[in-house]
Amino acid sequence: MIEKTSIVFQDEAHLMHVIDKIVSAVGRRIDESSPMVDARLLDGSRVNVVIPPLAVDGPLVSIRRFGSKPLSADDLLRNRALTAQMLELLQAAVRARLNIIVSGGTGSGKTTLVLAAINWLRAQLGLADKGDVARRLSEAGCKGRHAADLYNAARLLAPVGALGAAVAIPWARPFWMLALPAVAFLLPNILLTRLIARRREQIRRSIPDAIDLLVICVDAGLGIDQALLRVSQELGISHPQIAEELLQINGEQRAGKPRIHAWADMAARSQLKDMNAFASMLAQTEKFGTPIARALGAFADTIRLKRRQRAEEMAAKTTVKIVFPLVFCIFPSLFIVLLAPAVLGIMRSMTGLGQ
Repeated sequence: MIEKTSIVFQDEAHLMHVIDKIVSAVGRRIDESSPMVDARLLDGSRVNVVIPPLAVDGPLVSIRRFGSKPLSADDLLRNRALTAQMLELLQAAVRARLNIIVSGGTGSGKTTLVLAAINWLRAQLGLADKGDVARRLSEAGCKGRHAADLYNAARLLAPVGALGAAVAIPWARPFWMLALPAVAFLLPNILLTRLIARRREQIRRSIPDAIDLLVICVDAGLGIDQALLRVSQELGISHPQIAEELLQINGEQRAGKPRIHAWADMAARSQLKDMNAFASMLAQTEKFGTPIARALGAFADTIRLKRRQRAEEMAAKTTVKIVFPLVFCIFPSLFIVLLAPAVLGIMRSMTGLGQ
């Protein structure tokens, strides 16, 4: 349902500033030489922008945003967008793997119909979206709209490809026909687990630098929200993982989520002790009204101490870890180089005495 809102732009300059931010976020530009943009935003929404001289009455912007929850076939029936006979025909065409052409004008429901058919097919194949899959993909940094679709497609198609490869193996074919599809089915989950672990480690290593920059920004007079945004911009190249998390916090707060809840969600996504402590510290500071600069300074000292202790611990473990390469790789080579000539000389002497 479309409703008129009382929120308006201040003037055309304000509108052009918002347009520039929207267009630059998707890698496009708009000016008098290129006065029209039709692009897709990161959340899948379609944005259309027209500015002078192509637009006579000033800049025009339209954004078509799809719902976060796709409509199902039952929703289409309930809303009378489809009849039961039409739905039965579509399901039969999908089961028979027939080509379907969906056409129509703008806003006629082409995307809605295709998504409903895809969701029904995924439900039939047992690949319906689950909260655990979406959460794990988010923890791995895969936050696109189609990340779950690609993951499920990989789990479905990888065993098929592995089975085809196993058929081509000339020896022990039954074993490979059983082993390769099983491994291919588990491989996407294994890779996703490794991606999650690697991203958590990268975030853990970047926390001290982020806290130090945050202390500097707060001491310079910035508020905590502006400081988080500034730190995310500064760390976008060196530490993109934690910068992405900080930008997500800023976006959630701008969308209306309470600050404490946004920080708690960040800690839940990362599942790191340091991040949990950071979120708890910010929440307690927000709740009790203690000076944020003093709390951040104390937390930064603690984080730096932990990093130094962790480095000392890894250095202490090095002497133990190096024993195995020395014993099994370096010492045998040294023994061969040092003792082999003596052994060969002794063998020659014994051979001479025997003759």
